[in-house]
Amino acid sequence: MPKSLRLIFVLTIICVVSASSLSYIYNNIAGPIIEERNTEAALKILNEYLPGADDYQFVKNEETGKTMYYAAIKSGGVFGVALPTSAMGFGGPVELMVVSDSSGTITNVIVLGQTETPGYGDKIITQPEFVEQFVNMNLISDEFVINSTVDAIAGATVTSEAATKAVEKAAQFYKSNIANGGSK
Repeated sequence: MPKSLRLIFVLTIICVVSASSLSYIYNNIAGPIIEERNTEAALKILNEYLPGADDYQFVKNEETGKTMYYAAIKSGGVFGVALPTSAMGFGGPVELMVVSDSSGTITNVIVLGQTETPGYGDKIITQPEFVEQFVNMNLISDEFVINSTVDAIAGATVTSEAATKAVEKAAQFYKSNIANGGSK
């Protein structure tokens, strides 16, 4: 076998073994740890923003296994939900958790993550009055329109639009899957 073919063969074997090892480690070691930490973080948010629940139900997409929303259960009925949502901002996704009561009235919006420009886009965190303006709006009946029903953050228009779009996505999901007893 020529030296170049042997080198290609050896490098291919190394790549296959490396890829298999990484896949095994992620799926069997890191993946469950990440899932456990995500669950703990979600429960912390749920306990803080939907207190008094007897139980929390993690409603997952059957195909992907990804959590679509969290339902707070009390006396056998849902009394609130938390909807993870995101939209693209200037520097990457703006990730939010929209918390509402059983009628769809928003009780809180939590910024889970963002990679916006420090000093500008990160005002979504440093100026909490932006996300506070969503409180008491309704996921079913209200519209979420920047500079109409929602005031943008000066100097962070793209971030404001992303956050507003994320809340609108949560509203669309709520209307389609949760309102009126839906459970998709």
